[in-house]
Amino acid sequence: MPTLSLPEDPTQTEVPSPPVAMPFLSHLEELRTRLIWCAIAVGVTSTLTFFYAPVLIRILQHSAPKAVDYIQLYPGEEFLSSFKLSLLTGLGLALPVVLYHIARFTTPGLSPKEKRLIFPLLAVSTVLFAAGVVFGYYAVLPFMLDFLLGYGQEIARNQLSIAKYLDFCMGFLLASGLVFQLPVLLLFLSFFKLITSQKLISQWKWAIVGSFIVGAVITPSADPFSQTFMAIALLGLYGISILLIKACGR
Repeated sequence: MPTLSLPEDPTQTEVPSPPVAMPFLSHLEELRTRLIWCAIAVGVTSTLTFFYAPVLIRILQHSAPKAVDYIQLYPGEEFLSSFKLSLLTGLGLALPVVLYHIARFTTPGLSPKEKRLIFPLLAVSTVLFAAGVVFGYYAVLPFMLDFLLGYGQEIARNQLSIAKYLDFCMGFLLASGLVFQLPVLLLFLSFFKLITSQKLISQWKWAIVGSFIVGAVITPSADPFSQTFMAIALLGLYGISILLIKACGR
């Protein structure tokens, strides 16, 4: 049986649909939330670390020769240095939380294969950063300080500002941890097809030269042993990068 359709009422106007919230605004809200969580994590770890700042300072002092006197040049110098040291240490301890929120914010724009790799890659990045700090503290920093503080000792006695000394140690250890991110950086570049394992193998001569240049830059001393240790570590990381990229089929 045919159905009858009523004519449209010309007086009836279409009700506009409510505006849909822009995805960009939701991304900003998610970014704000994740930044807050990162700030909370860093704040908690830094606060807890601040109570152990004297212990951390003594650990860094162990890398210097015994015959070094530490002085405080202005009121509050040691307090500010302790605060800076606890903040940097807290950031290192909260690094897994920070990297987790970075990964959760960026994964929606990644392919399924990249999503499966991102979390293991971030875990490797955290381990490499810690390994770089440990390597710099045990293998490079003592030799570097021994050379720098031993040079000219017959002319001037070593009296170090506690703030300058801690800044020197923290800056070097941070640089050492960042240098150990080389495999992660090269693996990311391979995802964008900017490099391949074969290309890295073919550039091994430049890799040797670059390793010694970077080693000389981040070890501010003329000590050949410190520079050589860092260069060898960089070459080892370069080889690990080639193996990782080859394992990913690139």
